Amino acid sequence: MTSEASHRHQKRSKHITSAPFSFSFVQDSNFTTTVLPTEIITEILLRLPVKPLLKFRSVSKSWLGLISSHKFVNTHLNISSNNKAFHRLMLGFGPPENNLKECFVNSLIYDDVTRAIDLDYPPKQS
Repeated sequence: MTSEASHRHQKRSKHITSAPFSFSFVQDSNFTTTVLPTEIITEILLRLPVKPLLKFRSVSKSWLGLISSHKFVNTHLNISSNNKAFHRLMLGFGPPENNLKECFVNSLIYDDVTRAIDLDYPPKQS
């Protein structure tokens, strides 16, 4: 009979420092995973739109804490308000259609034809 310990994978961790960030590698018997520094993860997340960020809160408790923190929210708002590509306008059309559309402010001002995206709101029941 084999012991329970023989079924567990051994994990080894290696820490590599290269200026200006340090990276960690977690090695399992089947694969190797690179662990990015928190600063890099934060910088990436700060540049994402809100919708994916809301989904990413379920990745881990640390991501939930980061994305939900007042500092992160305020920094994200500051970055997105200064980034002209983030400026969007939502237009709603009342019953009977209940259509909700989103368009970029740049498109409204500078394009001959405004690009609008239909938003699924309210979400259709499946």
